[in-house]
Amino acid sequence: DTHRHTDTHTRKSRISSLVDPMSLARILRSQPGFVNWYRDLMGYRKYGLIADDLLCTREAQLAASRLPVHLQDARSRRFKRAFDCSLKKQLLPKDQWTTTEQDLPYLTPYLQDVELEVAERVLWRDSIVGIPSWIQPAPEW
Repeated sequence: DTHRHTDTHTRKSRISSLVDPMSLARILRSQPGFVNWYRDLMGYRKYGLIADDLLCTREAQLAASRLPVHLQDARSRRFKRAFDCSLKKQLLPKDQWTTTEQDLPYLTPYLQDVELEVAERVLWRDSIVGIPSWIQPAPEW
């Protein structure tokens, strides 16, 4: 039994050394069929959500607050509808599921701006104050 465990472990480590996880992720992302299959498998479309709705970092919250009012309203409606479905333990009717054409990155441009601002703030703080960012607390929004 110990020999079998060691043998399996050795095979796994040989395989993982042959495949770089980042390269594999890059290859898979470049395949539209795989991306759509995986997004369908995740299940958020069955609740009427969009991929960018799933982002829940501090930066994503700040980016969402910078959205135009009509996009903020649409986002809120999607969240309310998904929460209602979740409470009822039901999915939306199939004709109301988010389609591939509707699942577009609406938050990503705002998120990129926020991440750039955070990076600039860290660089400025490190250069002016001289204290490394890993010592200082995270910025408050």
